[in-house]
Amino acid sequence: DVKSSRVAGSNRRLLPRFGMEVVFVAPDCFKYDDADGFKQYTHISEIIDEVDVIMSLRTQLERHNEVYFESLNEYAKDYCITEETLGDRDILLLHPGPVNRNVDISDSMLKDPRCKVLQQVSNGVAVRMAILKKLLG
Repeated sequence: DVKSSRVAGSNRRLLPRFGMEVVFVAPDCFKYDDADGFKQYTHISEIIDEVDVIMSLRTQLERHNEVYFESLNEYAKDYCITEETLGDRDILLLHPGPVNRNVDISDSMLKDPRCKVLQQVSNGVAVRMAILKKLLG
């Protein structure tokens, strides 16, 4: 749900400053109304061969009053990152956590060496600690 996600919003603003091209993949109901020059796709298959990193995000259904999908399983059929999604491509898989297993990312992909979710979360804690230490002296 990129339009409700703080992570997507931060990545949208910050990653281009480091020379990264950011694209979004989401169902139409979760896309930005104003993409502000960013490319948006409906299915990952449209862009999978052009990316180096995928950052999956948790579907934040609690933020919505409307039901967009019959169930999380229906959503996962199109948007869960699986072994079939990545195939043998050399793509890193990230997720800020918490992961909805088999909805955001399949169990098998969470064990795949290309998945760096635990490292990402651990590094995030270390960065926050360093920032707090710097700010607090």
